[in-house]
Amino acid sequence: MQQPYSRVLILHVVVLAGGYVVRLLGQPMLALVLLIVLKTGFDLRAHLRQHGRLEAARASARDQDGLNIANFDARSQRREDSQR
Repeated sequence: MQQPYSRVLILHVVVLAGGYVVRLLGQPMLALVLLIVLKTGFDLRAHLRQHGRLEAARASARDQDGLNIANFDARSQRREDSQR
């Protein structure tokens, strides 16, 4: 629940600090380019981190499903053997 709030807080701090720096330096184009590059980099890193966790969870679920299927197959085989 805390995750989105920390991102919003960081966004506001960066925008306010960036505006202050632009006003001091008088170079809005440089600040805009820097903002675009940094934001894209941070978003890409967050995206890869989030999807890395997602892939790990999917792999874990696949492994558990594989075990469940293997257990089901083994139980089915034992039932068939006991019925013979």
